[in-house]
Amino acid sequence: MTGLQVPDQEFQNLVNLAQTGNLTDEDLGDTLLDVGINWEHFVASTNNILIPDLPLKITDSAMQAKIGSLDLITEALVAEVNLRASRREGNPEIVEELETCEELHSEPSQANGA
Repeated sequence: MTGLQVPDQEFQNLVNLAQTGNLTDEDLGDTLLDVGINWEHFVASTNNILIPDLPLKITDSAMQAKIGSLDLITEALVAEVNLRASRREGNPEIVEELETCEELHSEPSQANGA
């Protein structure tokens, strides 16, 4: 999650906090579960404000930023799980590929497309 930028400042503060410490595998799993539950809650609570021709967008831009942020955080957490598993299994090619993907997803331009 190093360098991850998300569109919602509240969630960016959480990302920044997570970057300062080392998450244990258990903490990582718990965080991934919490983020997923929050994402599901936010998405489920916005059915009434969906944009008809854009089913992945809603009319509330602040809520859209939160949903987009949670999506980016989830992707980063899953990538970290995969990276740790690949390191344990001794798969250097996969580790290199995942680290390259992590660098690409950590660029600030990713937050603008959410």
